[in-house]
Amino acid sequence: DEPQCAAVCPVDCCVPDENHVESEETLLSKQRFMHSKD
Repeated sequence: DEPQCAAVCPVDCCVPDENHVESEETLLSKQRFMHSKD
């Protein structure tokens, strides 16, 4: 598995930060929070 943005991006702008790895569950939680319809 690899981030899909890194697989399709035409430039090397996706740089993984091993010091700040987040689980898929954490990322989905952040997405729900940021895109909630309050």
